[in-house]
Amino acid sequence: MSVELDGDRLELFRSVFGCSADVSRSIAAPARERSFAPRTIMLRMDGPRREILVVLMGSARVLSSTADGRVVQLYDLTAGDLVGLAEVGDDAAGEVVAVSQLDAAAYAIGDFMRLAETHAAVGLALSRTLLRHLQRVTARMLARSTLSATGRVYAELDRLGSGDGARGTIRPAPVLTALAERALTTRETASRAVAALERRGIVRRTSEELVILSLRQLRDLIV
Repeated sequence: MSVELDGDRLELFRSVFGCSADVSRSIAAPARERSFAPRTIMLRMDGPRREILVVLMGSARVLSSTADGRVVQLYDLTAGDLVGLAEVGDDAAGEVVAVSQLDAAAYAIGDFMRLAETHAAVGLALSRTLLRHLQRVTARMLARSTLSATGRVYAELDRLGSGDGARGTIRPAPVLTALAERALTTRETASRAVAALERRGIVRRTSEELVILSLRQLRDLIV
C-alpha cells in the first residue's frame, strides 16, 4: 500500500527532509507503507539490507549482542528516524525491534538512493541520520569508559526524562531490567541506584511514572 501524506505525516516528511509539501509528496511516492507489531524484528544487522524505512509512528529499539551473548540496548528510534542504514555496523550482531505498534514508509534501497541523487534534501537527511547514529554510539562508549555503573543509570534517567528544565517525567515508569540493560549494568545495581534517589527525595516513583523532582541534583550524581 502506498503512503498517504496528509496532516501530521506530511509535516513529518517536511521536517525529516527539510523540504516543501510538493517535494515531500515526490519523496514519498516510491514508498509503500509497512506496519510492525510490538516485539517484531524489523532488521537484523548481520543480514541482507533490502530496504530503508522512515518511521511514521511508534518506536523501535536498536539492540546489539556482545561476544559473551549479552544483549545491549543502544538507543531508541521514533517518528522521523531512518532505519536500515548503519545502526551498529554491518558486521555487528544485533537487530532493530519494534517497541510499540510501528508504521513506516518502506523504500527499496535502490529507489531511496535514486531519490538521494535527485533531491538534495534526501542526501542531507541521510547524512544527518548517520551522524546521529554515530553520536549515539559514541555517547554510549564514552559513558561506559568514563562513568561508574551507578552514574550510567543516572545518565539514562536524565536522558529519558522530559520536562520543563527543572523537573522531568518518565512515563511509563522504566522497568528496572530494561533500565539496567540501557545502562550496561545489572538489575540489582539499577534498583539500588533508583532506591537511593528515592530516599534522597530526588525522584518519586509510582506504578505509572517516575518523576525526577530535581534534574540538577540528578545530574550532579552522574560521575
